[in-house]
Amino acid sequence: MNLYELWHKRLGHASSRIVQCVMRMNNILCNKSSSFCDSCVIAKSHQLPFSLSHTVYIAPLQLVFVDIWGPSHVTARDGSMYYIAFLDAFSRYTSLYLITSKSQATVVFLRFKLLAEKQTGFLIKCLQTDNAKEFISLTKISHDHGITHRFTCPHTHEQNGSVERKHRHVADTSLALLFAASLPLKFWGEAFVSDVHIINLLPMPVLDNVSPHEKLFSSKPDYTFLRIFGCACYPLLTPYNQHKFGFRSSLCVFLGYNNTHKGYVCLTPSRKTIISRHVILNEYLFPFSKHDNPFVLHNESNTTDSTSSFLPITVVYVPNCSSPTTTPTQSSPISTINNLCQTTSLIHVTNLHPMVTRAKAGISKPKILHTVVTNDSFQP
Repeated sequence: MNLYELWHKRLGHASSRIVQCVMRMNNILCNKSSSFCDSCVIAKSHQLPFSLSHTVYIAPLQLVFVDIWGPSHVTARDGSMYYIAFLDAFSRYTSLYLITSKSQATVVFLRFKLLAEKQTGFLIKCLQTDNAKEFISLTKISHDHGITHRFTCPHTHEQNGSVERKHRHVADTSLALLFAASLPLKFWGEAFVSDVHIINLLPMPVLDNVSPHEKLFSSKPDYTFLRIFGCACYPLLTPYNQHKFGFRSSLCVFLGYNNTHKGYVCLTPSRKTIISRHVILNEYLFPFSKHDNPFVLHNESNTTDSTSSFLPITVVYVPNCSSPTTTPTQSSPISTINNLCQTTSLIHVTNLHPMVTRAKAGISKPKILHTVVTNDSFQP
């Protein structure tokens, strides 16, 4: 053991800079030893720094990053809990598919592969994913199609940083869309799909201020078609009217775009989704917004009174009562009210049982009957 190692251990395995500083302060002349301290390595191991990648991709689909986001604590209107994203390393073009479970990764990948290769004229050469079980099953399919499947090191999500950062970008901007339009969180599926559509049209500094759409398809994006998400819209509803006296339009909500139709997605007052080209939009009006209260919370229910959903009203006849009254849950039993009233009248009383059920709270869980893949990307 040399002198440096001796003082290194005396000082509690301090760093080389601290050990040399102490030795200089005490006029101890000794050069730093090149010996290896296994105790420091075992006790102080940490992540090594990541270097920037200088790999240049010269064609689409040479490398595709794949990852799944979710689960969401709020189920989307179509029953989705996750989305799977495909990010092309060459163009940074993002394709997003809403899914109900992670087990659908294989089916969605085959659909994406067929669509992307047909639209671009290039073949997928390499996939990069993490080590999740839903992606391990893609290895055999990838090898059968001559695709290299690369995995990140376990617990090293930084190696898949491109698509991880894309998740944050999509989530942050989609929440901004929902908040600006005062839409409930159950519309996150429409917001995510609409947001990805916009992101693909925006210039990116990493692409020298060229949009992913232009990089991939060599054509300028059309911004004139864009409208504010969640604004009021008035689609032509004549084909949906059941009689000739039906109004030709109605106040609806604009919910984004559809890559298979050149039109706008609209939510009707009856909560039906239609796609129409004949739409007049008012980008200064947001139907879900409550202008009288700037601090209104974005509740998941569509009820306007947050307390009434917990106090369902029941109509009963009570004898000897002079005027209608409303009895809260904590009130005395009906027999006590009968003794106090003198005439019979119609009153409203709440359910007297203290248990709060889903029906009282106005909560209904949608049944997931099938999978809806909302977005087909790679449309020039």
